[in-house]
Amino acid sequence: MELDYLFVDEVYREQLASIEDEIIIKKSVKSEAKLQEIDIEVVVTFMKGLLGNITSAWVEGTLEQRKALSGSIFPKNVTYTYPGFRTEDLGLPFKLIKRIEQGHTSLGVVYGSRTR
Repeated sequence: MELDYLFVDEVYREQLASIEDEIIIKKSVKSEAKLQEIDIEVVVTFMKGLLGNITSAWVEGTLEQRKALSGSIFPKNVTYTYPGFRTEDLGLPFKLIKRIEQGHTSLGVVYGSRTR
């Protein structure tokens, strides 16, 4: 009879340990998700500030920061062709700004849906 209780107690301890491990894993995953959410909010806030005052970012930036900034604005480089500078492509955030300034504000399908 006492052996039965020892067996039940051992099974209980194993299940408890398993549940505690699962709780730790779930808390870790939840914590990681919260960190990612915070990181995204920080990046969005930073980008809004940067895009809202790009002149200040250029003036106050170091040489390396200016290189990174110009690379994000002009990902395919800037070339000089008389009578001025040219670029083949703008970076995505700046393409969107240009579209909005030109009155093209839709970013998706206007009518219906597209499926394949």
